[in-house]
Amino acid sequence: MERWILAVGYDKTTTQAAQQEWIKHGIYVVAVAAMEAAKALLPRKDFILVAIFSSDPPLEQIAELRKIKPVHVLIVSDEDNPEKKQEALRLGVADYFVWPGSLEQ
Repeated sequence: MERWILAVGYDKTTTQAAQQEWIKHGIYVVAVAAMEAAKALLPRKDFILVAIFSSDPPLEQIAELRKIKPVHVLIVSDEDNPEKKQEALRLGVADYFVWPGSLEQ
C-alpha cells in the first residue's frame, strides 16, 4: 500500500534526495511550494499527512486545509514562537516542531 505525504514549502531538491530513503518504507512525498497548490492537490490523493515547512506558517489556512480533507497536519518551523505553536495546536495541527537552525541547537 502506498502512503503519501504532502510537503508544503519543502525544498524540492532535498525532497528528491530524501525520497530515495522513504521509498524503501513505502512512503512517497509530493512537494509543493505554497498552500494554494497544497489545497488544490489534497483532494486528488489519499495523503496520510500534510507537513508544512515554514518560518511563518499560514495558520489562517489550516482550517481551510482540514475542511478539504480531515488529514493530519504537521508544522516544522525554524522559529520557536510559543503563541503561534499554541494557536496551531488549537486549530487541530497534530504537532508543531521547531527545526534546529544550527548543529549546536
